[in-house]
Amino acid sequence: MRSASSRRWGMAFAPTPIGLVRLAAGFLLFLVYDLRCVRLGDLPEWYGRLRLWLTLTVGLCLVAAEFMT
Repeated sequence: MRSASSRRWGMAFAPTPIGLVRLAAGFLLFLVYDLRCVRLGDLPEWYGRLRLWLTLTVGLCLVAAEFMT
């Protein structure tokens, strides 16, 4: 069984449209997971706010890249 990080690297080298969609989906899934951990107290509250803004920024960049390809 491959690790999660090796799957993410595989997505980075996938054909462009598929890879961008998969990367965006991965970022969104990890955002949901991280926000859940913040809500449960496993991560500090500031991390959730930072993660939200970083994920939105990455998502916008991936959408822009999708439209440029």
